[in-house]
Amino acid sequence: MLELAALLARAERYVGLQGGGMDQAASLCGAKGHALRIDFRPLRVTPVPVPEGWRWVVASSLARAKKAGAAGEPYNERRAQCAEALERLGRASWLEVVVADEAEFASIVAGARRSLPPTLWRRFRHVATEGRRVIEAEAALRREDMAAFGTLMNASHASLRDDFGVSTEALDEIVEVALDAGAAGARLTGAGFGGCAIALCRASRAEDVMAALRERFYAPRGGVGDAALFVASTSDGATVTC
Repeated sequence: MLELAALLARAERYVGLQGGGMDQAASLCGAKGHALRIDFRPLRVTPVPVPEGWRWVVASSLARAKKAGAAGEPYNERRAQCAEALERLGRASWLEVVVADEAEFASIVAGARRSLPPTLWRRFRHVATEGRRVIEAEAALRREDMAAFGTLMNASHASLRDDFGVSTEALDEIVEVALDAGAAGARLTGAGFGGCAIALCRASRAEDVMAALRERFYAPRGGVGDAALFVASTSDGATVTC
C-alpha cells in the first residue's frame, strides 16, 4: 500500500500539481479506530489510536478547491516558496529543522527571520512550526489530551491563515462558529483555498457544534445537506474485493 500511495503521489505531480502525497497515503493506509501520522522521504505511516468519545465534525465551506484548476497555481507557488526558503537557509531537509532541540530550533527560526524576505519567512515559519505541532499532536492523542490537541489545531489554523495564506473567509467562519459552540479545536483541512474545515469535540457536543454551523453558517447560505456537514468515522484504507 505504501508503494502504491507513493506511485499515486507521483502521478499527481505528473499532471502538474506538486502535491505531497498525504491524501493518497491516508486513503490507502487507513486503520479503523486510528488516526495516521504520515512521514515522508521515505513514506511511512504510524497508526495512533483515537480515544473513545472524540468526534470529528467535517464542514464544507461550499467552495471547491480545484487543485487541477484555479487552486493549482497558488498551491504550487507555496511549494516553490518553501523549497526556496529551505535552500536559502542552507538546510538539507525540513526534518532537520523540525526535530532540532528547543535551543537549536529557536536559533534556526531567528536566523530565518533575519535573512529571509517577508513572504518566504512566513512560509518557512508555517512549515517549521507545523511540523513540530504534528509531533506534539501525536503525543496529545496518545495521552488522550483533547484540550492540548484542540489548542494545536487552533494554532495550526492560525498559521495556515496568517503565514501560509491558504484559508478563506468561509473557512475562518466555520472555525469560529465551531469553537463558539464548544469544539476543543478546529482548522481547515487539506490544501485550503476552499474545501472543508474539521472540528474536534466530545461526542456529547457534536450535535451542538453541528446545530450551530447549520444555523450560523449554512442557513444564511440556503441550508445544507448531510454531504456538506457530518461526523467523520475512522476506517480501514481502500481495498479491492472480489
